[in-house]
Amino acid sequence: MRKNRIIYIVVLVGCLIFSMAYKSRLSAVLLATTAAYPLAALLLTALSLLFVGAEFSEKYMECEKNERFDIGIWVNNRSFLPFVPVELSCVLPDAASGRMGKKQVYASLCPFGRSRLVITCMHAYRGSYTCSIDRVTVCDPLRLIRLSRKLGKTMKAAFLPRRISLGEITDTSGSENDFSNNNPMRGEKDEFSHVRSYIEGDILQLIHWKLTAKTDELMIKQFDEINDRHALILCDYNFPENSDLPARADGIIETAIAFAMSTGKTGIKTRVRFGSPDTDIYGEIDSPADFERFYRTMAVIPAKMSVCAFSELICSSDLNNITALFLITSEFTEETASYADAAAEKFGIPVVLAYVNFGGKKPQYDCGGFMFMNIRADDPNGIRNAAAELEMP
Repeated sequence: MRKNRIIYIVVLVGCLIFSMAYKSRLSAVLLATTAAYPLAALLLTALSLLFVGAEFSEKYMECEKNERFDIGIWVNNRSFLPFVPVELSCVLPDAASGRMGKKQVYASLCPFGRSRLVITCMHAYRGSYTCSIDRVTVCDPLRLIRLSRKLGKTMKAAFLPRRISLGEITDTSGSENDFSNNNPMRGEKDEFSHVRSYIEGDILQLIHWKLTAKTDELMIKQFDEINDRHALILCDYNFPENSDLPARADGIIETAIAFAMSTGKTGIKTRVRFGSPDTDIYGEIDSPADFERFYRTMAVIPAKMSVCAFSELICSSDLNNITALFLITSEFTEETASYADAAAEKFGIPVVLAYVNFGGKKPQYDCGGFMFMNIRADDPNGIRNAAAELEMP
């Protein structure tokens, strides 16, 4: 724009010299027109700015993190002047950085026209965010005048954590209280408590074939023996201040989701705790509907919140009626390992210590009676690979 203004000043000076040299009516009209243009452009641009607007094509959208998606923006021009271009100052997920950031979007509008812009975006972290169109800026045809006004249009966007299936990893335990696939088959054929819809990974021997034939939908038998079982997932949500909080939070949450999916496939009631009253209110996961509510909660909890120390969370948890314990942390310490070892020894239950490793180096520890998972945070398949290489005591 500075370049255009310099050119205009040079043209104005040239018209002035031409008018003084020739002193004709034509030169005077040319000088007057050139000199009056900025004022006329200012008035027309200010008037037309009132008739230019923009809004999102949707009020809410959701997608999985790290997935590319399109955001639509409608730009309207209800005036008789064309604008090339209209500039929109937005806050959108940036496909290059994977984070929310400021972005300038441009559109060309014809008189009384409407244009739909499609911006490809991507966000690398789960959570709830607000996309916005903050300002609209228009210029005159010669780009000498630039005027803006606030719009304040917003759209809510939710980026969901990944659902990583681990299968039934609890089959790895060899104790009497394990979650073996054979456990549901111990009862007689007619001793199941209720029937539910089939979930991917369910044991095929438990299919209720008669009801499946009637409903044309796979139905699974649920036994009291399974329903009386409880698993507890404890998450360490204390992160170093200088760390990448969104990445660590995602690592902890996606691991918790993977464990909850694994226990849910065996019909086990599961509770997930973070040591914060705000996130321990959704109760026990006992059905697909409960899991969906839990999953939606995990999608929007903040990356930083007030929680108790992980050791305090472990000590305050009642493990008397727990059949399996999962400990998830991004800071491996000997203290955490000793707690896992003590819980396995005292209660005689399978204990899995999952270390979401952001350092890259596998920790050296003395594995007692618990199972250990080293999850590499830089590996997209880190959770699944760690489950396949689960280290037994």
